[in-house]
Amino acid sequence: KVEPKLSGKPITRVEAACASGAAAITSCVDSLLAGADLALAIGVELETNVKAKEGVDYMNRAGHYQDDGALDPFVFPFMFAKRAKFYKQVFGASNKDIAKVVFKAYRNAAKNPKAQMKTFPMDLNRASQESKENYTFLENADLKPHIKFFDCTTFTDGASACILASEEGLKKLGKSVSDCTEILSYGHSVAALGAKTDPTEMTNMKSAAKKAYDFADLDPGQVQVAEVHDCFSISELLMYEAIGIAERGQGKNLIRNGHTEIDGKCPVNTGGGLLGFGHPIGATGIKQVWEIVKQLRNEAGQRQIGKANIGLTHNVGGTGSTVVVNVFGRDRG
Repeated sequence: KVEPKLSGKPITRVEAACASGAAAITSCVDSLLAGADLALAIGVELETNVKAKEGVDYMNRAGHYQDDGALDPFVFPFMFAKRAKFYKQVFGASNKDIAKVVFKAYRNAAKNPKAQMKTFPMDLNRASQESKENYTFLENADLKPHIKFFDCTTFTDGASACILASEEGLKKLGKSVSDCTEILSYGHSVAALGAKTDPTEMTNMKSAAKKAYDFADLDPGQVQVAEVHDCFSISELLMYEAIGIAERGQGKNLIRNGHTEIDGKCPVNTGGGLLGFGHPIGATGIKQVWEIVKQLRNEAGQRQIGKANIGLTHNVGGTGSTVVVNVFGRDRG
């Protein structure tokens, strides 16, 4: 059933796997730049309407299914287990470093009333030790030890939305510029499905971030809060490096020294990230924006960081083939 008031309105479905929400936002930005006054980005996902095994197979199709589908029944965990293995070997990261990402995610989620895992008790030992609840599951014997259940996002239903407006659009809404958070730039980068890349570096993610920084005339050191795509625990460490808040191979040091904690120099995934908040695939990229806007407005409650006026979201689709980075500003003087 279609809402009658939507009849005749321009509506486009945007599909970019896990980056669909952020890609919808870039489409809205492009519409505003083309002359529209108002745009609405909506992300919706229903994942619990099929059995987990069937759902996983649907998700596998976000990669190069013809080739990657034969790697393991769990293609994406396989891919990120490979990244974890090589990252540990090359840069000396430990299982404890990676477990700290999980622990931080759940601890932040406990402060977010909308997070899926807000009531789940997590500690560092529980996150790092293999157990009946934190089990390994890959069929590949070489990679199996490098990813456990808590290293992965869970099946999640959810929806999110945001309104974007030009200055004329704000007048129609009765809002002032001071009421709003500004989108300073976005970077959108796409790589070939199935392309062979260095498992210790997320080059396409780095490309999208550079585009966003260049357009906004900012450097990574000016980012004060970020939401990155922690679909798996190792990915957060790699994202630190992709968005430039850590040098290559040094992401592990940020989690070790508390740099990305809520009270750290650059808090990351304050709302619980994908691991703790949940990952309703089409909605995630917009939910990330909601979290950054809350932080920049000083409306994040128990998880509020200190005063911040520059924030970033980093949303990834597939095995890294589609990436959108958005940069936001508020009250920058």
